[in-house]
Amino acid sequence: MAKPPAFQFYAKDWVMSTRTIPAEARGIHIDLLCFAWEEEGLPADLEGLHTFVGLSKRKFKALWDAHLAHRWESDGNGKLVNPRIEEERRKQKEWRKKSAKGGRASAKARGKQK
Repeated sequence: MAKPPAFQFYAKDWVMSTRTIPAEARGIHIDLLCFAWEEEGLPADLEGLHTFVGLSKRKFKALWDAHLAHRWESDGNGKLVNPRIEEERRKQKEWRKKSAKGGRASAKARGKQK
């Protein structure tokens, strides 16, 4: 099954959940969410992510510790995941399974009619 290229983005939820953090931290957060979507999580050691978001290691660590770390949790396999993104991933997998099942049933029904 191909990896989904996008996740649902709920503008109101984003604004409400990030309104109290500085703009720079919001920018880092959305970049990390996108990276985590593609890579199915962030490396738990965070080493090198500062370069991904274009910040010094010191600046990244300060913003991470103050505003972002609590938004991520360990998956138990060496990665950090964002619970909301993982919920979206789960929903997409279930929808794709359901759609595939419906497609197979439809194809089967059409085949019987011929």
